[in-house]
Amino acid sequence: MWVVLFAGCTQSPADRIEIVCNTFCDCTSALPSAVQTCVVQQCEPNIPAVSDECLACVYDHESACPVLENDCQALCFPQVANPRGPA
Repeated sequence: MWVVLFAGCTQSPADRIEIVCNTFCDCTSALPSAVQTCVVQQCEPNIPAVSDECLACVYDHESACPVLENDCQALCFPQVANPRGPA
């Protein structure tokens, strides 16, 4: 029997949070400083432990922001309506 390991399985919890937050924040912020502010102030404080399903969804949809937000937001931020804070 072969066991396939995903790259996400070997990442630390902090790395997984950083990947998810950077990806979501890249969708809403054009400037690197704005992305960093989004990650540190709006995303990281609201994200629970990143599940394998969330990480896989983010990897699958990282290049299509509307799809990322529609398909992955509930998986990655189940308790938060908007990971970037109030609109």
